[in-house]
Amino acid sequence: MNKIRLILICSILFASTLPALITDRGLINYPNYYFIETGTGNGNGVQEAIDTTNFLFFYTMDVFNGSGSSVHEQFASNPNVNILKGDTGVDLDDILTNINLPATIWLDAEFPSYSSSKFYYDKGITAQISPLLNELNQIKDHYIKTHTILINNIYIVCEMFSSIYTLTDIENAIYAINDNYIIEYVNGGNDSNRPKNVLYAYIP
Repeated sequence: MNKIRLILICSILFASTLPALITDRGLINYPNYYFIETGTGNGNGVQEAIDTTNFLFFYTMDVFNGSGSSVHEQFASNPNVNILKGDTGVDLDDILTNINLPATIWLDAEFPSYSSSKFYYDKGITAQISPLLNELNQIKDHYIKTHTILINNIYIVCEMFSSIYTLTDIENAIYAINDNYIIEYVNGGNDSNRPKNVLYAYIP
């Protein structure tokens, strides 16, 4: 009886930690033909996009995506998932050239800090510490001007990289793509309970 009780207690404790382990981006609310992600991480974003069944093709890019990574193995059986290695500040075009219909674009390729960026540079991995404005400029150059754009951890990013850009700079870069964009701030991202954590830009 005590063993059963211990198992039940452990199960409850484990279940209570799930919200912290599972990233909820709310992607089910932003359907499109394509899902594009910058900053692959451990593949949670692609998996969530697949689970929504709202997208047909998936593209994700990260400076760390080697051919033998666990993320490649995770999606090896899905021919609609395309995992690319690159610096999205300059290489996002490699994805956009394949896009011929509106996409939902999840921008989340920021380095967590200047010190971590230097650490990776020292290891020979070169990428912009915060490619966000350059990503938006590449989206601006794409011939489709109606993509849904989502930027994760928007206020944290603006605070962390305040010497590079402001929230106004980001909004202006979005309006430069299409001045009909509506910009809102919604809950979600790395913490689904964090209010207004994600910038959401869309064409009504």
